[in-house]
Amino acid sequence: MKKKAVFFTFSALLLLTVAFTGILFQTRYSVSEENELVSFKTSSLNSFVLSLDQDIERGLFIAGFRALISADQVVSGSGEFLNDSESAIREAMVNGTINGKSVSMMNQSTIGEWLSRIESEATKMGIIVNFSYVSLEINQTNPWEVGYKATIIYNVTDFTGTADFRREGGVETEVSIDGLKDPLYTVFTSGKIIRAINMTAYEGNYVSGVDTTNLKEHINSLMYANSSGPSYLMRLEGNLGNSSVGIESIVRLPDLQEQGLPVYERSCVDYIYFGNDTPEIYVINNTFEDWLRIDDAHLEKYRVEGVAE
Repeated sequence: MKKKAVFFTFSALLLLTVAFTGILFQTRYSVSEENELVSFKTSSLNSFVLSLDQDIERGLFIAGFRALISADQVVSGSGEFLNDSESAIREAMVNGTINGKSVSMMNQSTIGEWLSRIESEATKMGIIVNFSYVSLEINQTNPWEVGYKATIIYNVTDFTGTADFRREGGVETEVSIDGLKDPLYTVFTSGKIIRAINMTAYEGNYVSGVDTTNLKEHINSLMYANSSGPSYLMRLEGNLGNSSVGIESIVRLPDLQEQGLPVYERSCVDYIYFGNDTPEIYVINNTFEDWLRIDDAHLEKYRVEGVAE
């Protein structure tokens, strides 16, 4: 993204404001006129601050999105999971590194670099902005989005010192995981199978009676369902535990066979298939009876109680 695009929400307003104000202050005014000018500058600076909040949020979103891609690239490149996904993503967003090594996706996209560009551009417009980065929180807010909250303090002043704002607060945004690669497939298949996360269109409507059309489409289209399985952040760590904001897919065993990978007689729910648990499994009729197996805990989830044996 070009630098100028970062500031489109307020640059035109400020250029006009600063130019107009500069002309006005070239002459002397009465007290009432000066009060009006102060009010005008204060109002203009307030508009700047409102636009500034939007640009900080935009910068946080871009940094968060690029950090997720960076984390995926590190996992793909090393063939190993991250030790702590939240710490790795935070490191990428703040320092432009993961495990101490630079990641190219974060070039000119860290939080600090974004704030520095805002400060620089504001100076050109007659505005002094000073940022103090305080903290960054990262969490899986729901099955399909990673949430970010940055606490930032900043002071905004015009060159004449007539108007001044100080603000401290949290800026929040969420980044979708749709389209990102699933680390479980990347690592457990040694990179031979790459699965992109794709939210299912059939949640709660996989099977009707013995009609399994939707379930088969869900499986063949490589879709993901929300579940009590591991979240995306947990998957980056290879953590196969439970989560209230988890996701899951059905492993297509023929795809493994085509890549010369071993095939096991176990539940095809991904985090179970790639894990060590061995719950009771069932053949699901009217689907792919030669290979599809679902564990008892997922029969109700996929509405297959009536076609399981």
